Parts: sequence; C-alpha cells; structure tokens
Amino acid sequence: MFCNKCGKEIENESTFCPNCGSAVISGQNKKLQEFSNKAKNITQTLNDSETINSKVYITYALAVLECILPFMPWVKVPLYNALGSFFGASSDISSYSLFGYIGTIQNPTSFNSILILIFCIGTLVGIICNILYILKGLKNTCISHRLGITASLLMIIVSILFLITMGFMTWILKLIKITVIPLLLLIISIVNRFLIKTL
Repeated sequence: MFCNKCGKEIENESTFCPNCGSAVISGQNKKLQEFSNKAKNITQTLNDSETINSKVYITYALAVLECILPFMPWVKVPLYNALGSFFGASSDISSYSLFGYIGTIQNPTSFNSILILIFCIGTLVGIICNILYILKGLKNTCISHRLGITASLLMIIVSILFLITMGFMTWILKLIKITVIPLLLLIISIVNRFLIKTL
C-alpha cells in the first residue's frame, strides 16, 4: 500500500505514514471520502441554485414595479390642482400620460417634442422588454437577461432625463412639484440592472 499524500510505500495495516506523518486512508475509507465529497458538491450546487432562483424572482418583482411606476403621478401642480379640481380637472402627470401630448406636437424638431418622444418611446420599450423578460423567465424557456438589462437601462435613462428636465423647470417656474416616483424608478432600475447582471 502507498501513502495518499507523499506516495511512499507503507505497510497495509499502517494508520499513519512513517515518512510524512499523514493519516492513511484505506480503500474503504477512500470510497467514503469520495462519496462525502460528492454529497458536499451536490449540496453546494443546490444551495447555489436556490440563491439564483431567489435572485431571479426578485428581479421579476422589480421588473413588475418598473412597469407600474410609469403610470403613477410623477409631477403635481398644486396651484392647478386647487383651481382645476373645482372643475373636475386633474394635473397629475405621469411618464405614461405624456403619450397624450404626442398628438398635439406641432413642431417635431423642437427640444420639448424630442424630450417627450424620448420619454414615451423609452417608457413603452422598457415596459415591453420587462414584460417579455418576465414571461420568458416564467415559461422557463430561456431567461433572457439581455431583455431585463435593456428594460432597466431604458428606465434609468427615462427617469434621469425626467428628473433633470423637470427639476430645471421646477427651479424656474416654482409652480410644479416632482413626486418621489421618478427617483424610486431610478433606484429600482439601477438595483434590478445590477441583480440581473450578477445572475
């Protein structure tokens, strides 16, 4: 029989190698150790897959939020609310409500028109990508991480542009207030993009 560590020949009944001092593993013990190592590997693989599964479901939940938040009010106009509510009007503006302004665009090359188009196209494509990401993942056909990353990136761009432009208008006009929704969408989209990339 030979030592498992140093390879020197030793007596069959030896429990320790006289050359290097390591414990000698007999044939039966060797099989037990191999089985134990395989069991550890299987357990580790199962634990890793459970972690991945929980991360995937978290990204789905965040993707659903990315689809819902554009329909919530991003801007409030308190003065208009005070006067307009008397006549049954509402001035809360969401990212999605900007689609109503597309039909009223007179000059499609103006800065405002281009911004509205960016908001609308970015929001629409982001929502579609998120829906496809969730549906493909739930069908277990092929989890397309690219769709989720694209959706989150679009929502990041839309929310940043919205916060910059509306923040500038708020600073100038002092008549409108940005709600927490675009900032929340920005944070959720950044977190979701990071989580999807680590899957």
